Amino acid sequence: MSDLEELKKKLAVAVAESTFELEPRTAAAVLKNIEEYTRLIPFAGDKNATWDRFWLAERTPDKLGEIYRDVSLAGRALPPHQAFLLALLRLLETPRLLMNTLPARHRSLYYQNLLGFSPRDNQPDRVVVSFALQRDIAQYLLPIGTPLDAGQDGAGNAILYRTDEALLITRQRLSQLCWTRQEKPGEVGSEWWICTALDQDNNIDLPADGIRLFSATDNEQKLNQNIFLTLPPGLLNADVQLEARWETEDTRGPLFSLVGDNAYLDFRPAGTDGQRTVYVLSSATLRREREEAPQAWKTPHLALRFPAGEAVVLPASLTLTVSNDPAVSYLSHNRDGHIHAFSFPFGLQPQLGNAFELALPAAFLRTGGELTIEPRWHDVPQESFPRWYADYPEPPADNAVFKVRIHLLTPEGGLWQSEEQALFSGEGVPQGAALRVMLPALAAAVSGCTVRVELCSSDFLHAAWRQAPAGKNAPWTPQVSGIDTHFHCALPLPTMAKAQRSTQIGQALYLGFSEVAPGDSLSVYWSLSASEALALSWFYYSQQEVWLPLEAELLDGTGGLSASALWQATLPADCAPGGDGRAAECYWIKAIPAGGATLSTDRAPMLRAVMAGAMTATLDNTTDIDDSHFVQALPAGTISQLVSPIAEISRVSQPLPSTGGKVRETEEKMFARAAARITHRRRGITWGDMRSLLMEQYPQLFDVQTPGVAQLNRIPAPKTQQLLVIPDSRYRDNDDALRPALSPGRLVTMAEWLAQYVSLWVTPELVNPVYIDITARYRVTFTAGISAGYGYQQLAGWLQRRYMPWGENQQLAVTPGNQLDYYQLLATIQQFPLVQRVLALTLTDQDGVDQQQTIIAGDNEVLILLPEPEATSLNGEHHV
Repeated sequence: MSDLEELKKKLAVAVAESTFELEPRTAAAVLKNIEEYTRLIPFAGDKNATWDRFWLAERTPDKLGEIYRDVSLAGRALPPHQAFLLALLRLLETPRLLMNTLPARHRSLYYQNLLGFSPRDNQPDRVVVSFALQRDIAQYLLPIGTPLDAGQDGAGNAILYRTDEALLITRQRLSQLCWTRQEKPGEVGSEWWICTALDQDNNIDLPADGIRLFSATDNEQKLNQNIFLTLPPGLLNADVQLEARWETEDTRGPLFSLVGDNAYLDFRPAGTDGQRTVYVLSSATLRREREEAPQAWKTPHLALRFPAGEAVVLPASLTLTVSNDPAVSYLSHNRDGHIHAFSFPFGLQPQLGNAFELALPAAFLRTGGELTIEPRWHDVPQESFPRWYADYPEPPADNAVFKVRIHLLTPEGGLWQSEEQALFSGEGVPQGAALRVMLPALAAAVSGCTVRVELCSSDFLHAAWRQAPAGKNAPWTPQVSGIDTHFHCALPLPTMAKAQRSTQIGQALYLGFSEVAPGDSLSVYWSLSASEALALSWFYYSQQEVWLPLEAELLDGTGGLSASALWQATLPADCAPGGDGRAAECYWIKAIPAGGATLSTDRAPMLRAVMAGAMTATLDNTTDIDDSHFVQALPAGTISQLVSPIAEISRVSQPLPSTGGKVRETEEKMFARAAARITHRRRGITWGDMRSLLMEQYPQLFDVQTPGVAQLNRIPAPKTQQLLVIPDSRYRDNDDALRPALSPGRLVTMAEWLAQYVSLWVTPELVNPVYIDITARYRVTFTAGISAGYGYQQLAGWLQRRYMPWGENQQLAVTPGNQLDYYQLLATIQQFPLVQRVLALTLTDQDGVDQQQTIIAGDNEVLILLPEPEATSLNGEHHV
């Protein structure tokens, strides 16, 4: 190695490489300068000759430069004066090299030694990991600092991450994530929707590009306010009828539904009579639903569903009627028969004391109520009983003479009997009368009871007929084609205060956790892109059927869902599943805006991913890792195991790429950072200083524009100092690629941050560009073979790409103060390959004014071109 090469190596270590050189000329360039200079100096004895012929001696500067770089090209025939010249150039290499390091050494002396700047080291990245337990393990406490294996870097060094905190690993799952939204926010009577963003049981996942909280989703349904009533089990095997009575006739009642697990069956209104409304649900519908999804209807509830946002008006009373329950069995006096078949309930020769029996299910006793028995009498005489039995010695006085007494035998052996009840009524043809019996409420009943309907008071005179049948009608033998039963029970309604509390509606975020129990720890990682922190209040659903604050059990690392981080909480001991009509198999956590406010969609964060049972881990051995590791994020799925396996853990997964890693700063970047810092000294004294401070602090900004001279010289002077921010489209807070904007909350945060570094007399205000829609209405003819629909579609897209390129290329930004030149637009449309001729073009501003001239935007405005063909018929003709 030559002395010069060794010097270069030493200087490269001691002095930062710099592109700025005091002496940038190479040897060939110096030789060229020597040629040009000596060509101007003539010989003293020959004015036609110059010194360049002596020094170059029929060689060009390029040729001598090649010999300078490679001496062997001289062939031992280099003249002495040229050898001297090249040797002199070689001697000048050392001072030239030292002189060119002077700027870098001066910057290093000033920035590093004097001001104390130094390059920033590698910043470790962070990953999110989740763990799965072995089947026979319920929970496991993973200690802080547990090492995770992430493979090796490009240099073969082992990459280790360590968990940031201890984690109690359980089988918790975030099964559902949903929120409410109003169709027209803030408008009274506007409909509410429940929007499901995540439902693991129904294979609903977050969109790949994320979703904004409180926005519309592909899986949403109209939200109703629900009041749930518990139904006694076993009462839903037959036709079901509800009778609601209201205090007034002009009342819009709720929708009554039978609710299973994720299923609804609506009752059908069957009639209204003043303040009474009847609703029915057929046994056929119930049977079909139970056959299709038997598990969903094991514990159904009755729901009173009110349209969200309307006042809750409860009925004064609510009665449930179950008709012809198949669980009711029948025995005639002869100990045979079927309840829905022909039989002789009191036998072929009815006598006093003969009876038929009904065996009732336990469900009737658990709730208590009234049982109505309606025999379907068969072959009844077509005249009154007094006339039918007129020739008998003691004919009946009326149709009601034949009576029964009902005996109730309870499971405990108790015996109860009713007053006598007539089997028939009416004055002409006997009409069957309903028999009624009150059933006691025995909540702990495990078996049913027996109802015995015993003939009393008078039999049907069979004995009298047998003694003297002549001249008499044969006595009628009671016979039925079937017996109908109706069980009525009153359903207890909640108090109005409780109903109002359980049906409150508003903007809310719901997290449904499964495979957890009260007292378990929850650890949820949110991957967010947010413009501001949200003021949220967190609640859990309690056993008292109310939502209670969760703040005492909560550790929100996201700072109000403003940054990607862990959200941790402990399920309180008195929490309960369900709440607000959510799935009863999940424990629910609810977040609502503090103070009952409603968040606009543009203020809500963009949700990229969310996962339960997660923990963060940070790169451990930063100094030992090759710089190439920090250039790109660690891909998702790289971490799949612990450094030292733990028997209780079956799987380790890394669902997301790493974040936060930064490669070490070069000295050139450090010098640029130092120069900018020195320029404004962290003070916003000038407009340029304020712009520099904002650009350095916030990567969401593509540029910041300061007011022009005309605005600054305006009298009176503005009370606030307004800066126009141009968002980087990649970090915009809205969902409109053509009109990127930052949220008001983010702009306020930026202005408050900047206010720390400006004068007390300065009030900075940051604003988005004002977007002005300009409609371009045009009429064209297309080349042969191009349909009008296709042509206009392609032309509109082409114009948007030409005039608003930032809509597709997010590396570009909007240009405030742009203009739409009418004639340039006309020429641009004509240049489109599919256009044959432009027939008409009109520009319409946002005020609806048509014009055919250039439109120029203001300093803070951006013109948005909206292409719109005037009219297109189906046959391709164009009309104005």
